[in-house]
Amino acid sequence: MAGYPTAGSLVVPGSQEAQTSTTPAARQSSMLCPKCGKSYVRRQEVERHLMSLHLPDWIGCPDLHCFWRGDRPEEFNKHLSKRHGCNLSNVERNQYEIYDRDNILRHILDQQQSVDVMAGYALNFVGRMALELGKTEWLNDPWGRPGKRARCLNATASATGSLQAA
Repeated sequence: MAGYPTAGSLVVPGSQEAQTSTTPAARQSSMLCPKCGKSYVRRQEVERHLMSLHLPDWIGCPDLHCFWRGDRPEEFNKHLSKRHGCNLSNVERNQYEIYDRDNILRHILDQQQSVDVMAGYALNFVGRMALELGKTEWLNDPWGRPGKRARCLNATASATGSLQAA
């Protein structure tokens, strides 16, 4: 049975060993946020972090009289159900997508552009969509939710501070 881990060599997920593992495989599997340096195991987690903290909201309610915006499809689905009596399956992606989040994330995570550059592109799309859809309220807070930009700046400052202290 060569090649299989022995009971003593297994690291149980969630255990202290798993959290402090410094094996080459553990180091290779972590992904860092290119903006603030926070570490994640999966690409999906880094993407969610970038969307939640470092990029403007990419989802906008297609109802012309509704100014809801967000960055998570599950929250949009809750909004649709609560406010409009429908769900995400009733809405085409091109009706609620303010900008192509997948393309923005790909450029960032494949290291083709910085987070700041791609955030600038995304904010440009937010502005254009706001004007095109007559949702000029979006221009008052192009990031999407009060405090989102401030959280982004605070996370970056605290990451920079902790790197300088090290």
